[in-house]
Amino acid sequence: SGMKRYLVVHDPQSRRKAAIKTYRMDAISSVKVLDDYFTRPEEFDLQAFANLAFGLFQRDEEFP
Repeated sequence: SGMKRYLVVHDPQSRRKAAIKTYRMDAISSVKVLDDYFTRPEEFDLQAFANLAFGLFQRDEEFP
């Protein structure tokens, strides 16, 4: 319980329809820095994505 933080990522090698994925920050134990990068698609709206993906988990008291 409590507020959880998520990393929103683009996975170009995804076999699923959606290449945008989320990972809980507290579950990440290590990272590897690569020279790869991507440009966020102009049509991607992070707020709209968050509203769909996380709306059920948000509580007003978690956000000052």
